[in-house]
Amino acid sequence: MIHKNFDEKKFLSLIQKTLLYGVVLSVSLLCFGFLIYFIADRSYNIIETGILILIATPILRVFMLLYGFFRLKEYNFAMASFIVIVLMLISVLI
Repeated sequence: MIHKNFDEKKFLSLIQKTLLYGVVLSVSLLCFGFLIYFIADRSYNIIETGILILIATPILRVFMLLYGFFRLKEYNFAMASFIVIVLMLISVLI
């Protein structure tokens, strides 16, 4: 759904919340995974999921920046975000 009142303040708040929630979720999963590992000697892939979320959080941020900059008509910054996404994709494929 496209919001008519998309402004910079809401955009920055959304980016901040995404980073905060991603890190909190990742740390929570990591702590829970380590706790289960020390109690039951199994982590049930919880630790790996926490690490994956920690890696995915800044990637999601760059996609959100690309979308937000297009919405704000900041095409130079949108192009820079797109280049960062392409570089991340290339680094994963290499």
